[in-house]
Amino acid sequence: MKYAKGVSTPQNYLAAVLENAGNDLKIIEKEIPSLNKGEVLIQLHAAPLNPSDLAMLDGVYPHKKTYPFVPGLEGSGTVVASGGGFMANYMLGKRVACSANDTGDGTWAQYMKVKAGNCIPLNKDLNLDQAASAIVNPLTAVALVEIVKAKKEIGFVNTAAAGALGKMLIKLAKQEGLTCINIVRRKEQVQELQKQGAAIVLNSSEEDFYSQLKETYKKTNVKVILDAIGGEISNTLLTPAPEDATLICYASLTREMMQINPVPILRFGKTIEGFHLAYWTKRQSMVKLLRTVKKAQRLIANDILSTPVQKKVDLNEINGAIKLYKENMTAGKVLIAF
Repeated sequence: MKYAKGVSTPQNYLAAVLENAGNDLKIIEKEIPSLNKGEVLIQLHAAPLNPSDLAMLDGVYPHKKTYPFVPGLEGSGTVVASGGGFMANYMLGKRVACSANDTGDGTWAQYMKVKAGNCIPLNKDLNLDQAASAIVNPLTAVALVEIVKAKKEIGFVNTAAAGALGKMLIKLAKQEGLTCINIVRRKEQVQELQKQGAAIVLNSSEEDFYSQLKETYKKTNVKVILDAIGGEISNTLLTPAPEDATLICYASLTREMMQINPVPILRFGKTIEGFHLAYWTKRQSMVKLLRTVKKAQRLIANDILSTPVQKKVDLNEINGAIKLYKENMTAGKVLIAF
């Protein structure tokens, strides 16, 4: 195992461990792992809480991890050791944004072993706090907008628009000149997004939401729906949409089965697609992927895809932090700082 210049690691480190789905996390000491070729050891700086992390804690996120394990899908830090190989040695000593392996431990720990390919070197303008959330939401936002543009469409419906990713999509749509129909579920969220410059904001809790949505489709002719919610609202969004509309399911915040009336699909050429960031990245060329990553980092540094942080907490405060984030996810990310 090769260490970065001037770096030494302790024998043990602190980690938050999930023993079973739905349990509180336990803070334990773990031994610094050995590395295989192509792997690196990251000394983590910060890691966010994401909706996908909450799904993993509850045992409903599709993963291959075996209990007990350290949760956390993304984070930021410095590569302090390499197991050898070109990519791992290249990453040595670099500040990186990182994602966890499909198996094994995640980012809610002082150190993490991961494949070198899961690391993204940071440009000098990006600080480590913002880099902690530089993968899941920013790359998803850029990828989804690229998909809309590839379909040669004029805009999209932005569900869960008051959330961190939803707000990124609003800013990105404005930059790309795309129409953005924003869907929220509370009156105060409508006012908040309008203050931030969102032109079209609909409240799904209002009695006449369906008629408002139908009229908005007629005025805009938007044919792409980015659905992060699932459940009953998927059908509500797709049914009144124009002919040949496409609903792209990229999350399921309700954790309910998507309910779709087949008539719009059978009679009016409407379609349903899925998007998952990890699957999407595997299908991109290296050139396209590097271009997307560079674009996302530039937009983060320029405050277009930056992530608001409502609170930074110590690892020992993790269970309280999870409760805080669940109760007010639209207020910004909760960051675990190491």
